[in-house]
Amino acid sequence: MVAERSFDVILVGEPLERVACGKLLEFLQTAWESPAIEFKTWSGERSGGYEEDSKSVILRSVSAFLNSSEGRGLLVIGVRGKERFEGVECIPRDEKFRSREAVEAFIRETIFSHIKALPDYRVPPLLKVKVFSCKEDCGLDQDGWLATIYVERRADSLYYYSIGGKDRAYIREGSRSRELRIDEMLQLIERKRRAIIVTILDLHIINDHTIELEALARNIGSKPAMYLHTRLAIIKGNINASLPQDTSKVYVESVTCDGVLSKERENQDSTMFSFTSNPSWITHPVIFPYLDVGVGRVRLNLRSSLPGNVVKVLIPFESLTFTEDTVTYQSCVAVVTKSGVDEECNTIVKDYLGVSVLQERSLKLKVRLTLEDVMRFQSI
Repeated sequence: MVAERSFDVILVGEPLERVACGKLLEFLQTAWESPAIEFKTWSGERSGGYEEDSKSVILRSVSAFLNSSEGRGLLVIGVRGKERFEGVECIPRDEKFRSREAVEAFIRETIFSHIKALPDYRVPPLLKVKVFSCKEDCGLDQDGWLATIYVERRADSLYYYSIGGKDRAYIREGSRSRELRIDEMLQLIERKRRAIIVTILDLHIINDHTIELEALARNIGSKPAMYLHTRLAIIKGNINASLPQDTSKVYVESVTCDGVLSKERENQDSTMFSFTSNPSWITHPVIFPYLDVGVGRVRLNLRSSLPGNVVKVLIPFESLTFTEDTVTYQSCVAVVTKSGVDEECNTIVKDYLGVSVLQERSLKLKVRLTLEDVMRFQSI
């Protein structure tokens, strides 16, 4: 599978943690503020005291980026400019910020302590922080620091912050950050409470001539799913066995299913199954967040036996799942070993009409959830 390029790589050419100050300054010379880029001096524009001003600068921008349509952005602190970069105005080196480690720790602690989400996120936002010495790293005639903060949304929530006894949420619109009104926050929260179902393939049996997988529906959203329709395609023409020194193609003689799965169509390369939940609570339970519901088993009958030294079997599959709220498309590889299954998926989640993209990212799915996993998901 092709790995996604992080947006910070797209912006500055390489991961933020590896970028040099010279390359950053070169990027800033032609950069304009946008929905994904913002420039700030350290003290900001508020009058609540130096430290509170600095925290507000960080939190306002982070909240605005996470609530934007793209859900990501780069904040550069220690530069002047409205709309366009006008020059460097370094964060002062003082008693509190004697080292770059102290500046980075202050930034991380500010974000982790104050940024909150509704619904509570199960996957925290991606956060990258890089602090440069203006004199040593950037070659500038200023004794201080230049800080870069990259954030990227990983869960579809409303992000807000609490500081000074007040809760505030911002959104990025064009090149400015605007505070959300209470009615806008309530509307956003309601829209983000969605059921999102992904398909999991768990190992049931593997031997020389058979691989049997159990198909599970898992809700990774923030509210129960009352309705579910899934179409699952096993790409049997591209199954491979990984050996210690090589790979070997696995040929499938036939594919069968049981449970409530039904076979829709089949050709040389793939087999399509489907499943539709019964709305009755008696015959099909509501799928609550981060609980799995089995929908049937898929049995791959192999044309010849698996090699005796096989390490793992790679089974590509695709699924399209509708709930009452969302449509989720997955393109996955199930990595099957004798101890279980891991999945790597490119996942796109859209609203029910298929118009707005709610999430688009790579997922590594843990097939077997322990009680500890479930409790952690529910308590975040």
